[in-house]
Amino acid sequence: VAVSERDVVILVRPDAHPDSLGLTDMVLALAEAHERPVMEAAADYFLMLNTMPVADRHHQLGEPLFKRLVAACLRRATLPLDFTIWDDAEEDRDTFMRFREQILADLLDNCYGMMRSRYLVEIGVALAGASTWQAAEAAVFAARAVS
Repeated sequence: VAVSERDVVILVRPDAHPDSLGLTDMVLALAEAHERPVMEAAADYFLMLNTMPVADRHHQLGEPLFKRLVAACLRRATLPLDFTIWDDAEEDRDTFMRFREQILADLLDNCYGMMRSRYLVEIGVALAGASTWQAAEAAVFAARAVS
């Protein structure tokens, strides 16, 4: 994250070193595989990357990357399968809601900015394919986050 805050241009420019692109892929892979604290750090990284104009970015830092980020955000936005009410949840309501409404909403808004209508297609696919009410609710959240 500190690298992206200090010198984002090096990471994203069209002639970026393959290791820079590998770093971006690694940060996303970590966010996909790990829990909230890793996603929080990854969010800062991707928000910094998105400060650079699209025309000034390497082509690999476009829609496919943000499509993966949407999927990772949807997973982190999903309530636990055994969730019924906050009083019985292992998860702290305020912590979860702050994470969703601040961090994930910002990330999803950035994804929407990159993908536009294709973002809504991804959310629609997630909603149509939801096998639990929690997954459906996360997709609705993702749609609302950009409205």
